[in-house]
Amino acid sequence: MLASCASIINGSTQPVSFGSTPPGATVTVDGQPKGTTPSTIPLERTKRGHIVRIEAPGYYPYETNLSANFSGWYVGNLLIGGLIGLALDPCTGAMWYYNDINTNLVPTPKTKQ
Repeated sequence: MLASCASIINGSTQPVSFGSTPPGATVTVDGQPKGTTPSTIPLERTKRGHIVRIEAPGYYPYETNLSANFSGWYVGNLLIGGLIGLALDPCTGAMWYYNDINTNLVPTPKTKQ
């Protein structure tokens, strides 16, 4: 009964899906290249979230702060008396979750030659 609900259900990382139109755009998370769209990338759960940049040649880059959302599983610690979970879940980041990202990149104007 002393389980940490969010840690058990969510874990300390979360697979986040990234998509774009057009596909094949580069995904950068916190300044580190992570792959191309479409893809699912495991990200560390953290209250501060992550800075995500999606870019492709001929398109304006898309940049956003992937904000952490509060996971209702954390409240499960209160319901089942999981005092350890109340302390553990914030440390592991398991009390947070992220939404997937799917964006339509905007073409840049063509330059005249």
